[in-house]
Amino acid sequence: MRIYFTAAITAIDQFGKNYKAIVETLEGIGHKVIADHILKADLNSITKETQKEQEEYYRWMLKQISSADILIAEVSFPSTVHVGHELTLALDKEKPVLALYVKGRKPVLFWGATSDKFYVAEYNLDDLKDILKDSIEDLANQMDVRFNF
Repeated sequence: MRIYFTAAITAIDQFGKNYKAIVETLEGIGHKVIADHILKADLNSITKETQKEQEEYYRWMLKQISSADILIAEVSFPSTVHVGHELTLALDKEKPVLALYVKGRKPVLFWGATSDKFYVAEYNLDDLKDILKDSIEDLANQMDVRFNF
């Protein structure tokens, strides 16, 4: 399965270990994960990008979300514009979305989400593999299946 991963770049110091564990676990169970834009991001460089570079990145992001089977977001860090926007884009494209958060850090926004394609799961690093396997199985059942003749 092709998975687009996103998380708060501004929280990489606080949650980077978790981001890396999520991506490595997903890859370890056989998934293709698009994550370098988060794991290798440099906030200082990002703030210095030109308008053209920002537009190119946005087009790249849209393409990656469109071509992904599902989107997984680590949402323990409160409210970031880019993560929320990516979640909305994926849901608008009828992509299943999994929002992961560490115990005690559930974002308030998601308490009212009712889409069948939107899953929220609490995790810790000890149970991450089981949470991801179970959640992806549920998400796979929500994927659109289209046949071309």
